[in-house]
Amino acid sequence: MLFERAHSVASWTLPSVVSILTSLYPSAHGCQGDRSALASEYATLAEHLAAAGFRTAAVTSHVYLARKYGLNQGFEHYDDSLVEKSRSKSHATITSPAITEKALAWLDGRAHGGKDERWFLWLHYFDPHSQYMPHPETIQPFGPSTIDHYDGEIAFTDLHLGRVLDRLRDLDLADDTLVVLISDHGEEFNDHGGGGHRATLYEEVLHVPLIVRAPGFTPRRVSEPVGNIDVLPTICELLDLAPPARIQGESLVPLMRGLPAEPRTHLAEMRNNNKKDWDGLVEGKYKLLYDVTADRRLLFDLEADPLEQADVAASHPEILQAMGARMQALITHSRALALHTGPGAEVELTPEDEQALEQLGYGGDH
Repeated sequence: MLFERAHSVASWTLPSVVSILTSLYPSAHGCQGDRSALASEYATLAEHLAAAGFRTAAVTSHVYLARKYGLNQGFEHYDDSLVEKSRSKSHATITSPAITEKALAWLDGRAHGGKDERWFLWLHYFDPHSQYMPHPETIQPFGPSTIDHYDGEIAFTDLHLGRVLDRLRDLDLADDTLVVLISDHGEEFNDHGGGGHRATLYEEVLHVPLIVRAPGFTPRRVSEPVGNIDVLPTICELLDLAPPARIQGESLVPLMRGLPAEPRTHLAEMRNNNKKDWDGLVEGKYKLLYDVTADRRLLFDLEADPLEQADVAASHPEILQAMGARMQALITHSRALALHTGPGAEVELTPEDEQALEQLGYGGDH
């Protein structure tokens, strides 16, 4: 199942990944800054599956996925040994082969657990991230530009992800395994005057890949807009498990079956980033962006203008007002959930940690 219009809830790693694992918007789980950590009161997908008898494991290589950020909750095996702090090491180190080798070793162990053993493995690949490195191992040649190198990083990571899928087949596990491929954010290459991510909520940083391979489903493309907070309830339904209480995503299984579905609304948020705060809402063909810092609202027709070049707010004031009200209602609801669960946790950062985050291009809220 290829979801052609999947959106992230944020344009950088920590809030997006936490939302994938909790099915909550950033204003609900509270992980919106460099000092944020996921509080133990929040239920993660790994905790939910572990309680249902699944073996759980993760292999990560990103600084925001180190144990101190709380994403190891529910994982029996959480390997963050590849996480580097300095920019020179984290952004220039090639980790896809190592992540795959660790994954293959763990999967080989599952082959001895028998067909009745249920397990959950989360792999977080990092190589398609600046700085973009050339990879001669890829079959397709790529050019010398930055975007060419970015494409090469994706192809290189895809190569090593393919080794994991091949091992599932070789272990006779592929037909019984649910596979979900998703990204936490995109990248900007001067699309709106900048580069990288974590500066805006335009499509180049929010529109992400989402592919689901599930036993018993015929391949199809889904054009309805969906969000990465929908991943958790989708996995739960496909595994015949009730989802955790107080989640904000919806299962994508009806769309996977080709059934009609009610229109979906998806929120995106960015806070604590060098005083650049944004909110966004995708609803049908329209997308509302609110630059909180500049108190500026933009409205785009993504069907006619997928690159978000023409602001149509002035010609559609009624749509602007209605979407703005729904966006604020979602944020208010999210903050109410946060109050119900309790305040988020906070990471203790040493001066060395802060310097390392700044070297990595982060460090927006201290």
